[in-house]
Amino acid sequence: MSSSSSSGSGSGSSSGGGACGASGEPCCNGAACDNGLACNGGTCINDEGGSDGGNDGGSDAWSDTGSNEGDGGCNGAIDDGGDASLVLATGIGSPGLIAADPTYVEWVTLGSPGYVLRVPAGGGQLPTTLASSSGIGGIARDSVAGVVFWTDQSNGTVMSVPVSGGSATTIASGQSGPIGVAVENANLYWLNIGPNPTVMTVPVAGGSPSTVASSANNGPIASSHLLTVDSNNVYWEPNGPGAGAVLQAPLGGGTVTTLYQGTTFTQGIALDSSYVYWSAQGTGGIGSGVVLKAHKGGGPVITVASGLQDPRDIAVDPTGGNAYWVDNTAQVVMRCATSGCGSSPTTLASAQGSPGGIAVDECGVYWTSASCSGCFSVVAHAK
Repeated sequence: MSSSSSSGSGSGSSSGGGACGASGEPCCNGAACDNGLACNGGTCINDEGGSDGGNDGGSDAWSDTGSNEGDGGCNGAIDDGGDASLVLATGIGSPGLIAADPTYVEWVTLGSPGYVLRVPAGGGQLPTTLASSSGIGGIARDSVAGVVFWTDQSNGTVMSVPVSGGSATTIASGQSGPIGVAVENANLYWLNIGPNPTVMTVPVAGGSPSTVASSANNGPIASSHLLTVDSNNVYWEPNGPGAGAVLQAPLGGGTVTTLYQGTTFTQGIALDSSYVYWSAQGTGGIGSGVVLKAHKGGGPVITVASGLQDPRDIAVDPTGGNAYWVDNTAQVVMRCATSGCGSSPTTLASAQGSPGGIAVDECGVYWTSASCSGCFSVVAHAK
């Protein structure tokens, strides 16, 4: 494996001639700083020990709406099990997909450059920049190893960095538009959406990538951007022109099984122990979106929720029996029992602008939000 710096410096310069992202210099792209520094009011400062919890009113300062101290193994407002949301970070660029556990929340920002950022799950500190690059896409985390993984479309690489910060490591290079990533059993899996689309895998320790499935010999891959894995299979969504599907294949490669073939785009995918869940645009356009599920290995497609505006990314809490998703058109975050809720899901949060990624852990549900033009944030909520 080769290593590359995860520093955010060098992507701009300050009026004083120093590189943006350095201590005392302007934040790069209005949000990102070198490792160990945090963006506070537009300036990179030392973040050792975190902030004192004050919000200076600047667009780069974090803000929260609940306590940062949990009493049940979780953090802040989400530990109370109430309806309050906890804003973990604001003013962070254009946020995309997100990963979380009870300790930290990580997410990617879109654009050139884009960033991999981290904040404590209970808030109370400014975001820390873990890495930056020009084409960051998918994100995944190994909570046991304390490592975050992401894909870099522009450079054709799959990367990693410790959650605690440090130098980024190239896990795989020479890939063709890598964009989704997941980790299972010390192996990484991702989608290449270049001229010859493939599902790929490589050990997290590095090595030669191998093909799990390809458009040439295992059915269509097309231009999907989301995938997930369990201990046996990889699952992904091959969105082609005017159609979407959900496929699965063994982790080591083999026969591809079609779980769903539709006439509209599929837009999110998640798992519990028995089912695969996904969101899809409805055949009737806006207002006919659905959340669906099917048994792993195949079987009837079951409707979990219907009558939705534009459901996108989805997460499932396997212990709590609920599915969560963001709806881009309705500007809401929603919850529904995995057994189904018809056309009456519960709204967790509204006025979220264009919510992006969503994740869930044993403590809460987390999502990225754009509540107004330039008003970007990462939010936590009780499940």
